[in-house]
Amino acid sequence: GRYSGSRLDQCTFTLYGGNWRFTLNGLPPWLIHITVEVTRTTREPLLECNFFAGSARILNEETVMDVVKDLAQDLGQDEPFYILNVGDIVQKIKIWRLKMPRVKPFYAVKCNDDPTVLEILAALGTGFDCASKAEMQKVLQMGVDPSRIIYAHPCKPASHLRQAAKFNIPLMTFDNETELLKCPLGIKFGVLPQDAGPLLATARSLDLNIVGVSFHVGSGCREPAVYYRAIAAAKQLFDEAEALGFTPNLLDIGGGFPGCRNSPLDEVADHVNKALDEFFPEDTGVKVIAEPGRYVVASAFTLATSILAKREVCDNNGTITSVMYYINDGVYGSFNCTIYDHQTVHPILLEEPAKDEPYMPCSIWGPTCDGLDQVISEIRLPRLSCGDWLIWPEMGAYTLAAAGTFNGFPLPKVHVVVPHHTWLYLEEHLGSTVNFNSVGGASFLGGCSGTNLPVAEDSVSSTNSAYCSCAATFDNINLEEQLAQLTVIDVGEIREDCSKGKYNGKVAVQLMIYIKHWNFVTVACQFRQHTVVELHVIAVTVLIFPFGSYSSIMTFQVLLWNL
Repeated sequence: GRYSGSRLDQCTFTLYGGNWRFTLNGLPPWLIHITVEVTRTTREPLLECNFFAGSARILNEETVMDVVKDLAQDLGQDEPFYILNVGDIVQKIKIWRLKMPRVKPFYAVKCNDDPTVLEILAALGTGFDCASKAEMQKVLQMGVDPSRIIYAHPCKPASHLRQAAKFNIPLMTFDNETELLKCPLGIKFGVLPQDAGPLLATARSLDLNIVGVSFHVGSGCREPAVYYRAIAAAKQLFDEAEALGFTPNLLDIGGGFPGCRNSPLDEVADHVNKALDEFFPEDTGVKVIAEPGRYVVASAFTLATSILAKREVCDNNGTITSVMYYINDGVYGSFNCTIYDHQTVHPILLEEPAKDEPYMPCSIWGPTCDGLDQVISEIRLPRLSCGDWLIWPEMGAYTLAAAGTFNGFPLPKVHVVVPHHTWLYLEEHLGSTVNFNSVGGASFLGGCSGTNLPVAEDSVSSTNSAYCSCAATFDNINLEEQLAQLTVIDVGEIREDCSKGKYNGKVAVQLMIYIKHWNFVTVACQFRQHTVVELHVIAVTVLIFPFGSYSSIMTFQVLLWNL
């Protein structure tokens, strides 16, 4: 409630959301002194976490296949579904940054625009390669700065160009003179050169500013050495552009990076790094980006389909020669990738067949009434029954993004899972972009790298720690100033009396926050999601500095959150 003065009386409450906040609205600067006493904690299993796009299941000792089995065994489950493994995406980005540290990835949204994928990549700091107004809008809605977006489509509707300008998207690509004539004066552009000389001359005549060169070696490129040759060719185009008076400073090496588990990035990275060192050394100041799509998401998605029907094909003697299996997804859905992306798919049986079960020729068909809806024309499988499940790994690239609902068959639902070690990484590094919940409701909202805080003299256990942490993002506030915006208390993992799952003691933490901005300020104290805490707020004191224009009356609220 409202109060006049500098002190709020003591209050006690029990919190099962794991999160409490003080919200103050008044004229800064303030000095806020908060003392919190934890009187009881109860451990809870970590089962689920929430992203902005929806909930996710935490994998402790389980695997993706364990989750598939759980979902497939649900009574009445006969729809196809995906498992999205967030850990796979996080690992891919970490490997990319390790292998090609100079190349900033701009994820190709067209490859898979699943909201959780975009959210995780936005939080990891990647850029985004957008090909339409809708894709730009979707990425911007994630809170991504326009400077992290490139409009990479060589033939664009004029209305989309105007929208890109309205969004302040700074970069785009072109490959023909018509595209240049659509562009207003004064906007910077990237360029995809085919017969680059005339295009450079046209850009000069239009007073457009060529800022770099972009190339694409082809989706799923299988010849890593082509990157070296393409970067060498890009250097020649840089020289041509400079001869015309341009000062290019951006190299976009496109996509085509392998995304399957058995196709490591190492060989591609070796050719890219060698070419960059030779033609664009770091002291040239050239910024290098890429547009990976398949690399990021292909192996992160696993598709589960069930058999709806089957037909046995017999010879003239009545002997079964082959079997036609009909599943609940097809080429009008996820398996459009076999037509448009020329992918080869291979199913895995959810249940292992008997050792003596013979394999026989089969074909696999989709659920629609179209005779062209064939997923696999020839494959050898054991005898299967209606209701059996086929699992399709590495189905994240150009599947859902291009799928339709022909005949009224819905798109598969995406179930998100996060390995426990990935959760720990996200919790530590991604700040307020990810919120994690246990099944009992306790929650933790992570922060940036922590700063140690003084612990009160009455603190019981040295194993319990407190730290202050800033939000990953906050409105128009620099990173070093975010401490004034969000403070996090972490009481640590209570190790006392673990056999009983409880700890009865007291941990007191004191926070001193100096707020110097004219903002609507939230000071949040939050606890690791595997604990339920009972808090005793000893005191909250707000001191108003006696200088400048200020108000001695402000609003003070304690908000209980159950996230």
